[in-house]
Amino acid sequence: NSPEGATSSDPPVLTMGGSALYLVAVFAFYFPAVSHSQLYSLITPNVLRVESEEKVVVEAHGLGAPVAVTVAVYDFPLKKHVLYQVQTELNPANGMMGTAVIKVPTKDIKKDSRQNQYVVVQAKFPQQTLEKVVLVHFHSGYIFIQTDKTIYTPGSTVLYRIFTVGHKLEPVSKTVIVEFETPESIIVKQIPISAPLKSGIFSLNHNLPEIVSLGTWKITARYEDSPQQSFSAQFDVKEYVLPSFEVILEPSEKFLYIDGIEDFTVSITARYLYGKKLDGTAFVLFGVKMDDEKRSIPQSLKRISIEDGDGEATLTRDMLRARFANPNELVGHSLYVSVTVLTES
Repeated sequence: NSPEGATSSDPPVLTMGGSALYLVAVFAFYFPAVSHSQLYSLITPNVLRVESEEKVVVEAHGLGAPVAVTVAVYDFPLKKHVLYQVQTELNPANGMMGTAVIKVPTKDIKKDSRQNQYVVVQAKFPQQTLEKVVLVHFHSGYIFIQTDKTIYTPGSTVLYRIFTVGHKLEPVSKTVIVEFETPESIIVKQIPISAPLKSGIFSLNHNLPEIVSLGTWKITARYEDSPQQSFSAQFDVKEYVLPSFEVILEPSEKFLYIDGIEDFTVSITARYLYGKKLDGTAFVLFGVKMDDEKRSIPQSLKRISIEDGDGEATLTRDMLRARFANPNELVGHSLYVSVTVLTES
């Protein structure tokens, strides 16, 4: 007999083996519907730096056909303005995973706010939109400041160089604000500098007047689009200073073979004029002199420790290839090295 309430359309009551067959048939019938519920992923950095290219990853799980994805950056929290937008495609060739490069423009972010700033990163898929709120950081990169000496006399000229690099220490071409500050914390000079060479190096000078404040001066530099972060270097102004030590450079080889695998090493020797060896720090920069032009290798800029008068700087093959894609163009030209030594005193 049939159970109470059953109708003729109900499936028959089967044995245990028949029940197993019945369940398999039901699952086989409903399984294809699950494949239409695709899952998408959006992966972003925890922090986005202004004016810096950052990578985000988008992925489709279980999809086999190509998918166009629009990745956009919006203001937070209103999302009224598109700050940046880029498209990428997910397809079987890339494993349904794509990388989009985005950037947060400085002009659209409140620089002077004391509160944290955020943006909305949005990935728009055909069937779904994903969003993530990300913190914005006003760190545009690094600035290195180097003077030709550490001590100057009134009326002399301060020669200095500024190296502008990004987060990966790659040269960047951006406007920099440079200030000269007296020992009394008075800013006597402020200049914007821009359009440097592709090397990201500025060579500048500042004339000290005959009547000038004696003591420790400071050169401060900051990116125009990131005024919150500044970088500085100091020098002293004294009445009269004699040269106190000499620096001798000795290369390991007289030639550098393009087809070789050895790195190029330079030994640094620093001694006081009366013969005593000194301890300090050397800032080293390699470059190539091509005809009348000196082309520096920013990747080689290093801080080297000088202990008991000796130090060593190395130009690796990777540094050379990073600066010059075609090594053959260097044949017949000369390497040069610039070294500035600072004593611990």
